[in-house]
Amino acid sequence: MAQWQPSVTVIASAGPSGGGKTTLVDQVAALLGNTTRLYFDDYAAVSSYPRDVPGWIAAGADPNDWRTPRLAEDLQTLRQGTAILHPDGTTVQEPSRYIVLEEPFGRERHEMAPLIDFVACLDTPLDVAVVRRLRRDVRQRSSHTPTVEELVTGLEEYLTFYLDPLGISFFGPGFCIFISKEGRQ
Repeated sequence: MAQWQPSVTVIASAGPSGGGKTTLVDQVAALLGNTTRLYFDDYAAVSSYPRDVPGWIAAGADPNDWRTPRLAEDLQTLRQGTAILHPDGTTVQEPSRYIVLEEPFGRERHEMAPLIDFVACLDTPLDVAVVRRLRRDVRQRSSHTPTVEELVTGLEEYLTFYLDPLGISFFGPGFCIFISKEGRQ
């Protein structure tokens, strides 16, 4: 007789860079207990992303151009009750009742949509997100103090992507429940 397996619920956190996705993943995981956390950025080395983000935006900003087959495979494996090896090769992640996922595009990417049960979309004001992103980037370069030119270039790239109307068009009520300071909308 097969052993009963509790169902697995996948909760994704979506929103712009600097929007608070990682913080939400960590807080939801702490509240739920018995969770596995997956972070989009942990899969960067084994994924393919548009090389020319402004060109990607001009072409319509299709979220499916961001391909993360290993993330989708790992999420499916965890849903089936099997452990995975973290992409950095250093730790094993065990399956659990809840999987809390950082997925900037929510259910908009075909390879991820069928694997996600619930999406919380963070509607963070972009001025707040850009400040958070810049603070994080500066902290991550602790071994290298960025020059003013590097900071300005990074800010220009960020603003070009996130303030262009096409760059934010895929974060909408069609796939997200918006959670903001005022609460669920």
